[in-house]
Amino acid sequence: MFLSVIFLCLTLPPSLPGLLLSITKPDGSIDTPMLVQHVRLLEQTVASLRTTTSNLKSELDETKRELNATQSELQVTKSEIQSTQSELQKSHASHNNMARNIAFHASAPYIATSGVPLEYQSVLYNAGSAYNITSGKFTAPVSGTYMFWTQLDMNQQRSTVYVKIMQSSQKMAVSVGFAQTSSNVYESDATAVVVNHVNKGEQVWVEPNASVDIDSNDASYFGGVLLSVNSN
Repeated sequence: MFLSVIFLCLTLPPSLPGLLLSITKPDGSIDTPMLVQHVRLLEQTVASLRTTTSNLKSELDETKRELNATQSELQVTKSEIQSTQSELQKSHASHNNMARNIAFHASAPYIATSGVPLEYQSVLYNAGSAYNITSGKFTAPVSGTYMFWTQLDMNQQRSTVYVKIMQSSQKMAVSVGFAQTSSNVYESDATAVVVNHVNKGEQVWVEPNASVDIDSNDASYFGGVLLSVNSN
């Protein structure tokens, strides 16, 4: 090693500033102490370079490991995003299917009693089974925007009646229809329609404000449909 370094020092080109001159005497002979000093400096430089190279290699290996870990995390994140997108698509499809499968229409109420929910004898349609024929009330299976309609066919002379669509969360009717008869007109229809948000579990029903004679047929009815699913 020592001989190799001496050979290197002696054969270095003059373009390396002063290295060759610094190890020679004026008479051209080798300055041994100076050469030894140069050898030691070269050995220290080589050792330092080896240490630096080793450190750089360690840092490179660590960077590779971190990169591999990051790639693994990105892959997991990508899979989670794809899974979430799939779940959202399924949820959206489920909501759309639910919106298409919640609707009802009932007709022919028994009697009209003031302040009492009308009970309908004939349930023509009840997708989702949310309408209860016994109570006459619709219970929302999901929160959403609903549309409800009703008509009450009164056949009593000299009478008036308000037919109200009621919602359990409201302090008053959400929609009201009016009918009036005279001595010459003994039959009249009260109708009402409403679009409103209904929370899951809320109930909607129809009730008159007066006890009157009605035609218990398909001319008197109550229906509703879920237009869209939402939480507000």
